[in-house]
Parts: sequence; structure tokens; C-alpha cells
Amino acid sequence: MSDINLVGLRIRKTANVHHKVVPISLRRSDRFKLDMVWYVLEKVIQSNAGFLLSGRFEVHLDLVRIPLLSVKGLRRRKGGI
Repeated sequence: MSDINLVGLRIRKTANVHHKVVPISLRRSDRFKLDMVWYVLEKVIQSNAGFLLSGRFEVHLDLVRIPLLSVKGLRRRKGGI
């Protein structure tokens, strides 16, 4: 994955659809670190202890691919994500 791509997460309880989604905002993929995800989850658990203590939850990964630009215009990237 290229460092200029944007990555974000959305976490939600599946048992109760009325729970708010916990967003982790889009940021460059080279700045998206596991420690930052744990920090956000820790803050949510401190403010709402029932959020992750029991049951299942969904994690949605959002990826925004930023196109490469050249003098001739847009180019396709080579390789995978």
C-alpha cells in the first residue's frame, strides 16, 4: 500500500445497532499505526465500559487510493493495493 493512500476505521457493536460508531479518521497509511487504534479504543472503553466488554463488533476498513499524477495526466498504479 502506498504511503499517500488514506486509511480509516469504523467500529460498531453488532448486537445493538443503536450504539454509536467509533470512527478513526482517515489518515495517510504511513501514519496509521496499531498503537493509535488501541489508544482510541482505550478512550472509548474508559468512557463507555460496556462497549467492548461483551458481544461481537464489526470493524470496517476504509481505504482511499490517491491517484498518481504525472506531467501527462493520471497514471495507473502498478501492483496491488
